[in-house]
Amino acid sequence: YLGPAGGTQRARAAEIMEQAKRLLSAVEDLDTAARIETDRLELAPGRVDAGALIAQLHQAYARVAQQRGAEIRLDAAADLPPAEVEPAAAERMVARLLAATVGLAEPGETIMATLDRGVFEGAPVLRLALDRPRAVAGLDERALLDPGYSPEGDWPAAPVLGLGFALRLVRNLAEASGGGLEIGERAFLLHLPLTEQRREAGGAA
Repeated sequence: YLGPAGGTQRARAAEIMEQAKRLLSAVEDLDTAARIETDRLELAPGRVDAGALIAQLHQAYARVAQQRGAEIRLDAAADLPPAEVEPAAAERMVARLLAATVGLAEPGETIMATLDRGVFEGAPVLRLALDRPRAVAGLDERALLDPGYSPEGDWPAAPVLGLGFALRLVRNLAEASGGGLEIGERAFLLHLPLTEQRREAGGAA
């Protein structure tokens, strides 16, 4: 018995565990991307309380933003209906989008996240809008979606595989779920289909 581990050893062990989680997450993202590209992705139907999900993830990424000297604020509309999307897919989309955004926030910058109803391609959706960080201001969609694109600097909260890959993954997952991702001049807009939208489509069919 060597006794309890010292503070340095515990900190190092926690760092290794965090790196392992991020690497595992990257492997899962690569697998998901490969299944989307080869039409092998199967998403199970489900209903998600998007407001609760985003509030939960917001708490985690707010701490990350604070460590960077930045802030992320959440403004969610009340009484929103559930989204009809696989829960795991919804969590991955929101988490990757938050990571890609908060990971680029500069000291003193405030990122605004809003959740409300919207319309996408003529259908009602839940819309999550995240301010684009100043670090990527002025870049067009083509540049941001380049899989090899990643801003300079140390941004440990950002996706392991880079900003371009993360945005492509979110967009492909959103489209596979019946929604979409728009890259606006000032914000990233994630659209999630509503349960009521799917019911109306089924009734019309």
